Amino acid sequence: MFQRKFKIMEKDFWQKQYYDLASKYGKDDSDWKVKKALDYLVSDLKPGEKILEVGCGTADFAGKLSEKIFYTGIDISDYALDDAKRRFLGKNNCSFIKAEADKLPFRDEEFESVLAKFGLEHFSKPRESLLEIARVLKLGGSLIIIAPNLEFPFCFPTAYRHKGFLFRLKLYFLRSYDYIMRLLDRYHFRVLKDNYLSATGRYEKKDDDLVYLVSSFEVINFLKNIGFEFVFFNKFKPDKKARKELIKKMITYLPGMKYYGTELFIIAKKNA
Repeated sequence: MFQRKFKIMEKDFWQKQYYDLASKYGKDDSDWKVKKALDYLVSDLKPGEKILEVGCGTADFAGKLSEKIFYTGIDISDYALDDAKRRFLGKNNCSFIKAEADKLPFRDEEFESVLAKFGLEHFSKPRESLLEIARVLKLGGSLIIIAPNLEFPFCFPTAYRHKGFLFRLKLYFLRSYDYIMRLLDRYHFRVLKDNYLSATGRYEKKDDDLVYLVSSFEVINFLKNIGFEFVFFNKFKPDKKARKELIKKMITYLPGMKYYGTELFIIAKKNA
């Protein structure tokens, strides 16, 4: 009994540390995106309408919405959901459910809006999750996604820094292959297991918990193919005085790399 209790306490400690650090890392250049998303939802959602946040974590976004909007948050973390339930206790417009993104426990076209804020990169089945999101979103409803953009084949994710040379070599080859396939309108949604967090139990750098190697080009074109029209997507705006920024700008001229240099940030409408 004592050993089981200790394991639960240890798990809670690591999850608290994870969410504390994740919150810190998410506040660098993403505040304007969250504000823009909130401003859009305030103007788009009417009293009594419903929004779903997929991968809600501790549900910070719920506190920014009007109490006249019905908010549902899903996540797979018991720690995050328990914290959210405590924070929003007594708020009749908020509910929290443990569920996987690729198996949403909701009816077809149940929500007027769906938000995935730094959740997409954690989805173990991103293609299926996007299809599920499209299913539960009403025709004409809004989808907002904010996520890291990792589509450049020769950028090595920090989440796999514990891996050796052969893994890196194989990953470069696989990501180059994915890049070529994206140009042919074929999307593999490359997912990797055993990231730094799962391998070591430590969250030390941004995206140490990464699962899906997000490509903005892949996500945007896939959503177009299943009937979404884009209201907004993030564009790279270089600082002309910075050499690294100019290199990034040059990369954006390569086929399939026009979103490189920015996070994935889209606002889209479901039209089919």
